[in-house]
Amino acid sequence: MNTKTHILVGKLVSPHGLKGGIKLQSFMENPTDIFTHPLTNKEGVEYVVIQTGNPVKKNVFYVSIQNITTREQADDLKGTELFMEKTQLASPEEKESFFYDDLIGMNVVDLNKKPVGIINAVQNFGASDILEIKNTNGKKQLISFNDDAVKEINKQEVIIDTEHLL
Repeated sequence: MNTKTHILVGKLVSPHGLKGGIKLQSFMENPTDIFTHPLTNKEGVEYVVIQTGNPVKKNVFYVSIQNITTREQADDLKGTELFMEKTQLASPEEKESFFYDDLIGMNVVDLNKKPVGIINAVQNFGASDILEIKNTNGKKQLISFNDDAVKEINKQEVIIDTEHLL
């Protein structure tokens, strides 16, 4: 799967029922948008996904997948990550001229333009978004993804205030 053209939008969580139903977790800002475009797995296999009941939670749905008719088949799909082409998604707002996925691998510098490391991941443990930075020594550091800590994001780098490193 090419992460430059596709973005992770959901995951198949667990089987539901005996006839191939499965729960799908949406990672999208508007969770039901996951049903608006074709979804593929990492290998590029396309899934036709249909919501079959009321949501389990705000971002978890009961779904059926074309040609999946048994619980065993659904169980085999448990943990499958689902991707969508970035071109099918709305462009980020002007202030947010990137997808979080695009930040991974970007260079991170301090306010004096001294290299800090690269963005290794974007995490969210419930309170807010956090950037995981692999620093120049190979160690991982975290920084809150907010205006106080992240001063600028441009095409070349992410500029941070290192006083906010966790």
